[in-house]
Amino acid sequence: MDSDKHKSIDGSDESDSEIIRKCELELSQIEDRRITRESEMEHANAGFTTRKPEVRSEKRKACEEDTNSEDGYVTVEKRRPKRLLRSISTGQGQNTTSKEIGSKYEVCVTSFKELPKQMALAKVLRSENILNIETIKYKSPFKVLICFQSNNDAEKLISCKKFQELEYKCQKTFETTVSYGLIRGVDL
Repeated sequence: MDSDKHKSIDGSDESDSEIIRKCELELSQIEDRRITRESEMEHANAGFTTRKPEVRSEKRKACEEDTNSEDGYVTVEKRRPKRLLRSISTGQGQNTTSKEIGSKYEVCVTSFKELPKQMALAKVLRSENILNIETIKYKSPFKVLICFQSNNDAEKLISCKKFQELEYKCQKTFETTVSYGLIRGVDL
């Protein structure tokens, strides 16, 4: 029983104070190793830290040359937008983009009933021999915008008998005298 009092919890013959001293010694050794690693890293990185201020000073010198000596202000010039830079580099100017916008013939098709889905509308347009469609945009279940390559194809859709029988209202969107939207639930 006497020998059980001198044994620690883990079963060794050392006293608790000796175990604590060993743990403290191990902790101090670990701390010493960490400090030596940090100092080695500082010495290794010392060469890099001396280069950074030199680079910064060179950049500042370049900026100081741009300053106006009379006023002390730096003149700032705006960059061109990237889209414009790309169009210049490919040989396309602003004139060609305005022609493309002007050459679109857009027709708005509206109805009080829901319009057919994409595939069904495509079949109806094909059966009526309406060709040269660039895009079809569904704005709502009651409104569709259809872009054509030529004015003749747009006129063909506007004068289509089947669309009139189905009570679809077809109008050009770029006509300024006519509105092409639906207003619901408004008392006039």
